[in-house]
Formats: sequence, C-alpha cells, structure tokens
Amino acid sequence: MQNSRVDPSNNRMRLAKASTWISLMLVFLSVGCVSKPDPLLQRIRARGTLIVLTRNAPTTYYIGRDDRPQGPEFALATAYAKSLGVKPKFVIKDSITDLMQAMAKGEGDMIAAGMVRTPKREKHFDFGPTYQTVTEQVVCRRGGPSPSSIDDLSSINLKVVADSSYVSRLKALKVNHPNLHWTVNRTEGTEQLLREVWSGKLGCTVADSDIIAINRRYFPNLVVALDLSKPQKLAWVLPKGANSLQDSMQSWLAGYRKSGALKNVMYHYYGLAKVFDYVDTRTYVRKIQKVYPRYAPLFIKAASKHDLPPLVLAAQAYQESH
Repeated sequence: MQNSRVDPSNNRMRLAKASTWISLMLVFLSVGCVSKPDPLLQRIRARGTLIVLTRNAPTTYYIGRDDRPQGPEFALATAYAKSLGVKPKFVIKDSITDLMQAMAKGEGDMIAAGMVRTPKREKHFDFGPTYQTVTEQVVCRRGGPSPSSIDDLSSINLKVVADSSYVSRLKALKVNHPNLHWTVNRTEGTEQLLREVWSGKLGCTVADSDIIAINRRYFPNLVVALDLSKPQKLAWVLPKGANSLQDSMQSWLAGYRKSGALKNVMYHYYGLAKVFDYVDTRTYVRKIQKVYPRYAPLFIKAASKHDLPPLVLAAQAYQESH
C-alpha cells in the first residue's frame, strides 16, 4: 500500500485563498451595511439658509419691544446656523400640529419649538441632541380649582393642546386613573390656554415648567397644582434619516455647552423667571402697562444715543426707583 503525503505548500495556498475570500466577503458586507449620508446638510449649505420651523411664544421665538426677534429657540438656532456658515430663516406656525405637518411635507429643515422627545414622535421624526429638560405640570388659577392628585383632575375642566406631549402623558395616566378626562384644542397654543386659565375661562391646563415660569411674569395669578411627569428632554425635530444633520448638531451643541454659551442663553431667558413674587410681579405688570408707555420714547432716544438696548435702560430705571 502506497503512503499518501500531504504537501504543506498546498495547505498554505489553500489557507491563503480562503483568507482572501473571507476578507473580500467582509469588505462587501461592510460596504453594504454603511448607510449613505443624507443630502439634507449638503442642501442647507448649498442654499445658504437653514429653514427653522417654530412658533411665536416667549420660550421659542418672538419679536421684542425693539422690533427684533428674540427667544431661546431663536438664539440657539441662530448660533447653530452660524456654525454651518449659513443664515437662519424662521417660519412661524400657529400650533404643534401645524409644525409637525409642515415638517412632514418638507417645508423646513428642523423644528425648534420646545418639543419634548416622545416615542410617538420618534416613529415619524428624528431628533437632535437634548439641550434642556422640563417637567409637565398642571397649572390653575389662584382662587380657582386646586387639584392635589391625578384623581382630582377628573372633576376639573381640563384642556390641553392637541398633538402635544401632554396628551400622550394624560393617555398614559388614564390607564391607572380611568376617570381622568380632558379636551383638546387644535387651534391655540399653550400660551393661549394659560391666558384662558388666568382669566377664569378655563379651569386648568397642562404646560411645561419653562413655559409656566415665563408666563407667570405676565399672568401672576397662575399657580402650579402638581407635576405630571419627571423631567422630559427637549430637542430639535428633524426629518427621518437626517443623519449628517443630527451628527452636526451633536458636535456643535457639545462645543456650545462646553464654552458656557448654552448656560448664558438659558440664564438670559429663564434666570429671573425662577425668582417669582406674586405681589411684586402684579405691580410690575401693572406699571409696564400704565407707566412704561409714557417714558418709552425717552428710553428709545437715550438708548440710541449710547448704543444700548432700550429695555436695559428701562429695567435699570425700574430697579432703582420703580
């Protein structure tokens, strides 16, 4: 019987070929798994504008007394657009429903409107990084309904904004509180409902803690009854698959936060809102309405002469002499 011998060189050749084929397969698989970068960021840079969908509110975007746009979302979106080397273009919508419909139709590149990141919204949109946290709260009127628990809300005229995170929260709570009920408003925003609560036309509503804090400066009779949630994440809303835009925002916000600029924006718009005195605020609001208009032309003239914001001079005058 003739002995067969295995040639070691043949084994080495077979192993080399097998290794080559495995390497090629891994390359093809990795190429197939890498998602193509979305073209949205490229289009934004090519057109030179970042189209920002937002709404008119003290916590988002508004025109100040000096006829210039202001607001936390305005400040942040403007800073981000600058980092891209483009100009921001703000498109105002009336409600959360309108904002999401506009985004779904491709009318904007992002929504900057204090939107809470919810599982329902994540099914239809992507989100940028978290830049702020808020708590959903039940707010009523001083001297009006005063619920102290979820069950107490069943006997109150409670109305919330349609398609808001508040509706999702109430639906989740209703599982364990079947008597809980509410109505929705599809035409007005949270600020309008707060005004209705303040005027006594509505029992209570639900709003984010930052919205309540700022609006109590205008409607001092508003009272927080109870919290409905733990701190919730606010983030910009993006189209599905906007990976490059999402990564760009993540990188920008990390640097913006590290530089202290994010903290400065939040303090600028919310710092004084945390210091609330009911009597002092009522006096302040009354003087804005009745006293300030008489002196506004003088503040504007002096501010122009010294290159200062008119409201800075007015605030200093009020602080010193009321």
